[in-house]
Order: sequence, then C-alpha cells, then structure tokens
Amino acid sequence: MARYGWTPGPTAAQRFGDAAWCASPASGAGAELALVGAYRLAGELAAAGGDHRVAFARYDAVHRPLVDRKQQIGPNLRLMVPRTEGGRRVRDALVRLPLMKAVGGIERRLQSRATETLPVYRRAA
Repeated sequence: MARYGWTPGPTAAQRFGDAAWCASPASGAGAELALVGAYRLAGELAAAGGDHRVAFARYDAVHRPLVDRKQQIGPNLRLMVPRTEGGRRVRDALVRLPLMKAVGGIERRLQSRATETLPVYRRAA
C-alpha cells in the first residue's frame, strides 16, 4: 500500500516505522525507515522553528525518495508469492532445486548498497 502524501492526517505519530510506509517485506527496511524518518522529522521540525506545516512538507520532500525505493518489491518476492496457479506450480518446482539459494544471493548482490548521508540540522533562529 503506497501512500502519496503525509502532510494531511490526524497525527505525526502515524509517520513512523512499518505502519507508516508499508515497505516491502523483502526489503528489511522497517528499522531503517523508522530511525531515519524520526531523525529527519525531528530535524525538519527544529529547522522550521516548530512550524509543523513547513516541517511536514520538507520532511515529505527529503524522505519520500528513500521510502519509494524501500516499497519496491524485488523479483525474489514475486517468485515467492505468485499471482496465478501456474506461477504457484513454477514456484513449487523451483524451491526443490538448489538454484533458489543462488537466486537469493544474486538478488542481494544486485540491491544497491549505497548509503545516504543524513543532513545536519540546525535549530531555527
């Protein structure tokens, strides 16, 4: 489930962790999104002098690219959870082969290992 805007909504608490971003189960990104998201939201609130409207808009702009990447579902998960009966048969046949370990290893190597540098926030004067 993708969410396209965070600024309207009942509470800021809904903007943290797995419940806020619905990352792919295969991404292993729940803790990363929670920690980076909390840091960025606190930083944007401080930089905006507490003006939540400004802070939420900035937060959305800086955090959305990371969330979008983590919501992507890789080919390994698509194979594990097929949409059709034919896909289930293919999956069931493939899991019996040693090939599956190799496929998982290849997918892990293909995933980007690039890390982002987080900004240093300053409190608004």
